[in-house]
Amino acid sequence: MRGIDHSHGRPRGSAIDRMIKRGSLQSLDTLHDGLPAIHYGQGTVTDARRAAGDTVTVVSPWGNSLPWGRVPQNRKFKVTAIFESGMYEYDATMVYVSLKEAQDF
Repeated sequence: MRGIDHSHGRPRGSAIDRMIKRGSLQSLDTLHDGLPAIHYGQGTVTDARRAAGDTVTVVSPWGNSLPWGRVPQNRKFKVTAIFESGMYEYDATMVYVSLKEAQDF
């Protein structure tokens, strides 16, 4: 998962705006059915049998530290865009959220 900030144009070092096949980069800025947006790679969508509009749960292994150990943190997101870079390894493993959502998560 990577957080991106496109409020000042294209994210630095990224061509994500040109890779989006369905949806838009701007969808990261708003809530969708009360959920933050996430952009999936085409490989991830195919492998996980997901589509734009689906709700997904992301689990972070760096969750809350409690006296009996670490508890994974999870958050629901709405898939609002699908991107395709042309590199399967990248498309199958990368997702994007807004920079603020990534920092909060």
